[in-house]
Amino acid sequence: MIRKAVLEDVEQLTNVHVLSWQSAYRGLIPNEVLDNIDYQARNEMWNKTVCDSSTETVVAIVDKKVVGFANFGSCRDEGEVLIAGELRAIYLLHEFWNKGIGSQLLDYVTGALKKEYENVLLWVLDSNQNAIQFYEHHGFVKDGVEKKENVLSNIVHESRMSKTIN
Repeated sequence: MIRKAVLEDVEQLTNVHVLSWQSAYRGLIPNEVLDNIDYQARNEMWNKTVCDSSTETVVAIVDKKVVGFANFGSCRDEGEVLIAGELRAIYLLHEFWNKGIGSQLLDYVTGALKKEYENVLLWVLDSNQNAIQFYEHHGFVKDGVEKKENVLSNIVHESRMSKTIN
C-alpha cells in the first residue's frame, strides 16, 4: 500500500533512509561514511520534510511497516521549475528490492506529478547502475545534464534523467 507520510511514520522513514543508503551506496560512497550516517540529523530532516507543503512524501507499507518511500515536488533546477516535477528521493529496504514496490512508488509519483507537469526529472549517481537501470526500465533517459554534488562530505557525479509524462 502506498499512502501519504504522516509524522508518526518519521522514525520508520528515517530507518529506511539510513539502511537503504547503506545498501544502495555501498561501494559507491566510502563505507566509513555510510556506517556513520547521523541518524538524528536524518530524523530531524524527515520531521521537517513530512510537514513541508512544498513537497510530498509517500510511504510504502507492508505488514503495517514502512519499507520504502518517495519524496517529490516541483523541480529545483533553474529554468525547469514551471514545466517539470522532480523525484527527489525514492528508497526501499534492501529486502524489498525487485518485488515491484519501487515501481509502485514511481508510478504513484509520476501520476501525482502528471496533474501539474509535462515532465519528471531526477538526479542519479553516475556510478549507481542499479538505479539507472530501474529508471530506464520505467522510461527515463539521461538528458545530458550533469553535476557534482557534496554528499556526506564526498563529491559525487550525478546525471539528470527525465521522462515526458504529459
